[in-house]
Amino acid sequence: MNRILDKIDFTVYAVIAFLIPLYTRAIPILMIVLFLTIFLRKSTYKGLLGILKCLNFYILALPFLLMVIGYFYSTNKTEAFFFIEIGSSLIIFPFLFYFFKNNNFSSKFHYVFKSYVIGVLISYIILWINIFPKYISTHDYSLLFYTSFSQIIKTPNHLSYNVLFAIIIVFLNLMGANRILLKNKSKLSIALSFFAFLLLSIYLFQLVAKSTIIIYVISLASIVIYSYIKKLIKTPALISIFAVIIGLSVFMLTIPRVQTRFVNMFNIFTHKQDINFNQKESSTLRFSAMIASVDLIKENWLIGVGTGDVIDELDRCYLEKNYAAAGRGHTNPHNQFLRSFLMSGIFGLLSVLLLFYLLFKTSFKKKSIMAIYWSFIMLMIFAIDDIFIFRDGVIYFAFFTSYFVFCHPKYESFLSHTPVSRNSSLPNDN
Repeated sequence: MNRILDKIDFTVYAVIAFLIPLYTRAIPILMIVLFLTIFLRKSTYKGLLGILKCLNFYILALPFLLMVIGYFYSTNKTEAFFFIEIGSSLIIFPFLFYFFKNNNFSSKFHYVFKSYVIGVLISYIILWINIFPKYISTHDYSLLFYTSFSQIIKTPNHLSYNVLFAIIIVFLNLMGANRILLKNKSKLSIALSFFAFLLLSIYLFQLVAKSTIIIYVISLASIVIYSYIKKLIKTPALISIFAVIIGLSVFMLTIPRVQTRFVNMFNIFTHKQDINFNQKESSTLRFSAMIASVDLIKENWLIGVGTGDVIDELDRCYLEKNYAAAGRGHTNPHNQFLRSFLMSGIFGLLSVLLLFYLLFKTSFKKKSIMAIYWSFIMLMIFAIDDIFIFRDGVIYFAFFTSYFVFCHPKYESFLSHTPVSRNSSLPNDN
């Protein structure tokens, strides 16, 4: 009976990973299924005491617990309850993965990562199927980029985070740093990995998410250097791969829509005194929100403004500072560190910092290059977006983070690429 339940759980996790880039609204139903299968096991009831003593579980759940506490001193209770409902994955997935670590199929989680990458690729196909007839009839080049391209699935920024992690998984496989997707090193497997990498990279640039593209370049460059230092690739391959990354980036930056967004971002940093706060441009809105958030934090640094009052307080600040565009759009801080600080005070900021302390500590302890890069890209994403206020972001973060903390096996792949795990038959970084 337990083995059947284990197989059901494993299948559900694979489906969840597949749906993360496609349709997260269906995922709560699957989470209910996982809850049911967990409580059909006798071992679960014996393990409940263990989770109550697990410090890592409390660290993962702390941001959600602070959301609940912040409800009671929020003026806007409706908004507070909305964010608590969205943020519930921050406690649900740690609970689910705590018990999944004893699953007989946990060592095969590499299939879940495969499912995730396939889901991202299928999302790209769906977007092309949707937009191609419109492009053919109008010849409007802008349809192939940004919101016009991604809107039937999710916003371009949120979708770009999914694409970025898929690229990291594929690129690590291509460099030989892990064998999650294709285990052998044949020319065919290398060719397939390279094709998938190029396709996903073009996908990312079409979403025109400026900050995500910068994280992409930094991540890939460091992976290439790491692979060269560990003698996974030779000098000609190093030069060739860098040429591809730089060439692709430069080419995509020549496209007017992509170029314009990067120029606007650059102007914000170099000409702060000339910013037009009436202009509805993403870099201007983000800069306005950052300034307003810092000012509000100074006034509410101890316990914050409450879970439901962040936007109301920001709107008030926008009005006082005459940040018209940010006020019209009810602009969020676009930084999870700032938002948590503003919402729950110093305790909110510490809860997020503890998350990353746990993530990096666990990743280096397990010597997993993929877990380390997951931690790095999420750290960067937290600096450019409020991950915990939209369902896609919370599920995306909580799902993979909970897996890496509770279930990801220990490997020597970060040092010598030789697995050291519970099961000697495990391939590297699976």
